[in-house]
Amino acid sequence: MQIVIRNLPFSITEHALTALFTPYGVVARAGICMDARTGRSRGWGWVAMRNPWAALDALAGLQGIVLEGCPLLLSVASPQPSLSAPHPLSR
Repeated sequence: MQIVIRNLPFSITEHALTALFTPYGVVARAGICMDARTGRSRGWGWVAMRNPWAALDALAGLQGIVLEGCPLLLSVASPQPSLSAPHPLSR
């Protein structure tokens, strides 16, 4: 299950983001969205956890915590549509 984290401090690293979620379960992947032009963080990232129950525990446990002065906003990532599936409006 993937969790989107908004309002991240600009100084956070992928390693620190992984360490923040690890107490709740195994983190499969973590990433921070970076601005291609400036190379700076855009203030949001994501974490993929192997166990959906652990992800929900992390969501509840970390929602709103203040990290370097920034209250984190967490949500479950929306599933991406399959590229091979037909568009719902096509016939």
